[in-house]
Amino acid sequence: MPRQLENTLYSLSPEHQQNVTEDDYEVIIVENRSSNTLSKASIEKLPKNFRYILREECGVSPVPALNQGFAESRGETIGIMLDGARMLTPRVIEHTLSCNRMFKNPIVAVPAYHIGEHEHENYNTGREKEEQELLKAISWKKDGYELLKHACSSIANPRGYFHPLMECNALFCSRESFKGISAGNGVFNLLGGGSYNLHLYRSLGLNTDQALVILPGEGSFHQFHGGVTTSKNQENRATLLTQFNEQLNSHWGGQYKALAREPILFGNIPEQAHPFMQTACDNGMKRFHRFERFDEHPWPDDAGTN
Repeated sequence: MPRQLENTLYSLSPEHQQNVTEDDYEVIIVENRSSNTLSKASIEKLPKNFRYILREECGVSPVPALNQGFAESRGETIGIMLDGARMLTPRVIEHTLSCNRMFKNPIVAVPAYHIGEHEHENYNTGREKEEQELLKAISWKKDGYELLKHACSSIANPRGYFHPLMECNALFCSRESFKGISAGNGVFNLLGGGSYNLHLYRSLGLNTDQALVILPGEGSFHQFHGGVTTSKNQENRATLLTQFNEQLNSHWGGQYKALAREPILFGNIPEQAHPFMQTACDNGMKRFHRFERFDEHPWPDDAGTN
């Protein structure tokens, strides 16, 4: 998926990320060798703070590549994007650096979206072409927040950030925190890493000594690329998802639960993000009223009752 990866890398570049320079952060790209990797010309054009590693990998999970990227990294704070088809809004790096100055070892989560009006439930070449045309039309490279006008919430987090998030596809934490949960767990060896993102988010978030911060004005946008659960071959999708759930639940006493901690909201809220904040508030009020009615704590992982 070189086209999608090039968009992802541009969104991480100092040209796109605001109020930071290439001296403030590094980007490490670890790509498993295939017949369609990033071109030599694209690699040569990468910013100075980018490093590209082409990996020989016989497995089907990206988690070993994640571990290699972590081993190569030099920062005390790391960002994890397991999917190379994700695009970020322009102040993610700036706000993450600010959070590191304000809080001790925070976990910083970027809300997830899909480009287009609907979740990518089925792959087809027509949808991918439509997405390409849309990206050209909205000039997202001039204003990355325009992506929010042409996106829908991820199916994993449809009600917004006042409900527990199931996962995070752009997540930042301290190096020690990542080490503390055994880094990229090699047990997640299924296609695409299986449900590793869900495992990672909950594992990190259960440490209540660390602030859980969500950037409501920013976003991580999934691009169409025929991934593991949105590929052309949908016959095995149900089987794959069953395998993913079984592997995930085996780590959590037979029943995985989404992390239920009250988040700290941080950062600017551009006008393009207002509808998503309104939806989150409306859904959050319904949720809190329901918990109040039953005299239950809305954030049980903060209360130590989950």
